[in-house]
Amino acid sequence: MINKKSSIIKKVLGSKLEEEGFEYQGYNNKTWIFRKKGEVNQEILILEYRYDSSYYTLLLSGTSAIPASKLDSSEKFMGEYWHIENDDDFEALIKYFLELIKTKGLDELKKVNAVSKNYIVLNNISKDIYDKREEIFERFIEKHPQLPVDDYSLENINIWFDFIEKEYDFYSRGDIINFSEKDLRDFEDVSVFLSTMLEKHLSGVWVKYDFDDECSVVIDKMCSVNKTINIVAILNSVIERGNLQIIKSIFEDIYRNRIVR
Repeated sequence: MINKKSSIIKKVLGSKLEEEGFEYQGYNNKTWIFRKKGEVNQEILILEYRYDSSYYTLLLSGTSAIPASKLDSSEKFMGEYWHIENDDDFEALIKYFLELIKTKGLDELKKVNAVSKNYIVLNNISKDIYDKREEIFERFIEKHPQLPVDDYSLENINIWFDFIEKEYDFYSRGDIINFSEKDLRDFEDVSVFLSTMLEKHLSGVWVKYDFDDECSVVIDKMCSVNKTINIVAILNSVIERGNLQIIKSIFEDIYRNRIVR
């Protein structure tokens, strides 16, 4: 089945995306990957829902992710995933994804792909934290025992982000150009702490992607479909804008849309 779907994806998308500089990277972790190499890699991803192989979505990734919901708002759109019944449906969906990519996606990728070398430094942190995430988390909560870690609630979200805003001034500076070594380690600590809260309380799963060594946390209690959270990438954009409310609102939305089982 996977080989058949891979053949369809290569047939429909392969030559068209090659014209735009994207190379097919194959299938990994329920994801078909096309990549365009540059200072920052751009990726076009077709994702299969981890619990049901009849649901698929499109994700474009540069310096930040562009979910299918940003490219499509039609009535047949279900969350961020489309449902298919058979191979003919799948091929029709991939053709539709191609139209979304051509008409909207490539332009959106251009918007999010303009970055400085400072983004590279921060984003590369996610290549390192996967293997030492437990050690980083334990060190962080030992250093800050006043932080509640026993529940994912609006009250705790407020406590977490009030603390982060007061403790780490690089968020209010809105400046990544003058990041010190201490800033980098603090940034790493905050990234792991917030990611671990998703892991512990929303059945989150840390995932390290073989194709670029970066890691994200995937949670499955949001709108009944997967939600991938790359805390490093989100926090990086927050620093550049100097507004921590951006990511706090994401955590609040996750809380409001969670599915309690």
